[in-house]
Amino acid sequence: MKLFHSLPALKKCTNKNVPTGAFYYFPDIRCYLSTKVKKTNITESQESDKDEYIHIKTDSDLAMYLLSEAKVVTIPGSSFLRDGHFRLAFSRYS
Repeated sequence: MKLFHSLPALKKCTNKNVPTGAFYYFPDIRCYLSTKVKKTNITESQESDKDEYIHIKTDSDLAMYLLSEAKVVTIPGSSFLRDGHFRLAFSRYS
């Protein structure tokens, strides 16, 4: 969890609540909502789309953005009544 909280992009947003004995973690990502980000992975079908930006309004929007742009899977917290959070699964590496 120390490594997770050391990520510069997450330092400004997530709280420091560390789960104890849980397999799932719900970091707070609300500081990334209501933002606009530039598209980088544009497919042929999207080339005609005049808007070069994606508007991130919800945790679901951010989850889809991370999946399409970075190929990172996250689960929107709103699916678990935790709007503005992600559900991440982790385990100990040994």
